[in-house]
Amino acid sequence: MRMRGLSRKGRSPCPPLPRPALCRNTVRIPFTAQTLSLERGQLQRQTMTARTIPRAALLLLLSLPFPTQAFSQEALEECTAGVASGLATTDGRPLLWKTRDASATDNEVIWNTSGQHHFVSVISAGHPESSWMGVNEKGFAIINTLSTDLPMERDGLQLHNGSFMVHALQQCATVEEFEELLRETNDTGRMTNTNYGVLDATGAAAFFETAGHEYWRYDADDREKGYVLRTNFAINGERQDGRTPYSMDRFLQTDELMREFYRTDKIDFEEIIKGQVRSFGDPEGNLVPLPFTESIEGHEPGYFPHSSSINRNSTVSFAVIQGVLPGEDPRLSTMWTILGQPSTGVTVPYWPVGDTPQEADGPETAPLNDAANRIRAELYDVDLTASEGGRRVRPLYINTQALQDADGRDLECPPPGRGRHPRRVPGGPGAVAGLGGGCRRDAGNGSENGEAGPGGYPASL
Repeated sequence: MRMRGLSRKGRSPCPPLPRPALCRNTVRIPFTAQTLSLERGQLQRQTMTARTIPRAALLLLLSLPFPTQAFSQEALEECTAGVASGLATTDGRPLLWKTRDASATDNEVIWNTSGQHHFVSVISAGHPESSWMGVNEKGFAIINTLSTDLPMERDGLQLHNGSFMVHALQQCATVEEFEELLRETNDTGRMTNTNYGVLDATGAAAFFETAGHEYWRYDADDREKGYVLRTNFAINGERQDGRTPYSMDRFLQTDELMREFYRTDKIDFEEIIKGQVRSFGDPEGNLVPLPFTESIEGHEPGYFPHSSSINRNSTVSFAVIQGVLPGEDPRLSTMWTILGQPSTGVTVPYWPVGDTPQEADGPETAPLNDAANRIRAELYDVDLTASEGGRRVRPLYINTQALQDADGRDLECPPPGRGRHPRRVPGGPGAVAGLGGGCRRDAGNGSENGEAGPGGYPASL
C-alpha cells in the first residue's frame, strides 16, 4: 500500500506493470436507430508513444486570456467517483466512474473538436467550456470530484476544475502527460481544488488530489484491491483534527459496495451501473435496501430522503468509462452514460469517434435528459418540500415504491401527468434485488466497512 505524493518538484514515472493479454470480443449495442458492431482489437492499431506537452505550447496557453466567468465551478459539484485498474476488473480493462451531483439539471453529451485531441464529454447544457466526465480519441479519460478542503490559486492560471479537464482532454494522450501538465502548472498556480480520476490506453489508472500549487498521485495498481475511491474530501485536505470529512457517508457506502464487487469478482461496468449508481444510503454511511416501506417525518410510507446516498436527490448524470486493453484501438474506449437522475435515466454508450446523436445533444437540451426529468417529477414529493427564506429547496424525498415493489420487481413509470402510481411489470430490465432497479429501462447491455488506511480513513482511500 503505497501513497505517491508530489508538490512542486515532481517525480520520475514508475516502470509499467505487466498487463493482461489482449482479449477480443464483439460488442453489439443498440445505439439510437443504428447498431454499431465493433470487434475489439480489429480496427487499425495506432502506435502510442509517450511524449510530454511541449513547453512552448504551455507558455502559449499561459499567455492567453481566459474569461473567468466562463470557467466558474458549478455551485454544487459534489460527486462520488472511483477508478479501477485492469488488475481488478473482470475483463482486464480499467474503469473510471462518477455520479455527478450538481445544480445543473440539464446535461448533454457532446463531441468536442476544439483542441489537438477530439473527445466526447458530459457537460451542463450549453456550456462546453467545462467538462465533467469525458474521454478522448487517444483513450485518455478524466472525471473529478470537488474537494473544498484543498486550497486553490485564484490569481494563477484561470482554469477551474471543469475547464482544466477540457484542456487535459484536448492536450493529453496518457496519464503521464496529464501529470506533466500538473507539474508544469504547479508554479503558475491553478484554480483547482479537486480529485481528478484518470485512465488511458496503456492501462494506467489513478487519482490526483489537485490543489492550486501541488498535487498527490494515487495509482490504482498500488492498492491491494486495485481500485481507488473518492467523494468530496482529500487525504491531503485541510480540516480540524477529529472532524469527520464532509461526504464520508457516501464514501462508506461506495467502499462497502466495491468490497462486495471485489469479493464476488464483479468489478465491471454493468455492476457499477446496476448496483453502485442506483443505490440508497443513510447519513451514517449504511446502505438502505429497497423496497423501503417505513414512514419518515410524516411522509407517506416508502418516501426516502436520499441526500446522503450515492444516488442523491442532487445527482444529475452519471458515467462509467471503460478503457481498452493494450494494443486495442483507443477509440473503443466506451463512456456509458446516464443523462438525468440515475433512477430515471437510461444507460447509453458513447465512443470518441464523432458527433453524438441529437437525443444526447439537442438544440438547447438533450431529449434523453428531458425525458429523465419528466420521470423525476413523478417520483418526488414536491408538495412536502420545505422552503428556506422564501427560496424553494431541491425536493428531497423520493418515492422508492415507484422504483421497485415488495417482490423486487421493477415498475414502469407512467407518461407525464398520469399520477404517481406506476404500473407493475414483473422482472423489468435493470432490476437489482435489494438495491433498487428503477423505472423500466436497460441498465447497460443487458454496496463491509473495512480496515483503516492513511489517517484512519478506510483503506480504499
